[in-house]
Amino acid sequence: MIIGVFGPVIFSVSSRMVRTFNNMQMDSSVNYATHDRHLQTPMIEYTGENLNSLPFEMHFLREHNVLPWVEIAKLQALLKSGRAWPLVVGLVPIGKHRWVVTDLKVTFERFDNWGRLREARVSVSLLQAPRR
Repeated sequence: MIIGVFGPVIFSVSSRMVRTFNNMQMDSSVNYATHDRHLQTPMIEYTGENLNSLPFEMHFLREHNVLPWVEIAKLQALLKSGRAWPLVVGLVPIGKHRWVVTDLKVTFERFDNWGRLREARVSVSLLQAPRR
């Protein structure tokens, strides 16, 4: 069953395959300017929003019928393309803008006795990409 999509990356869970994410967190912040005043406390002024970021983790296991190298290659292609994609989980778009991949951290957890990658963890960081 498909539970979400980000460009060519499909998040899905079934009795035969698990390709999903963990620990997704949206980080939002705003900017304020501080104005010093003579013999008074400083004033602050709201100057606007920062871009949202969205880090999450993916865990690829060969035992769950997922080829870790293939999934890592898809994510690296997204990183290098610089293309923005909508992120949808369930039927709900996450955020009002598209997202770009800004950072990947791959941890190779386990190899078999033939040197084939059996398990990998990938930390993915997305950044909001508003239209111009």
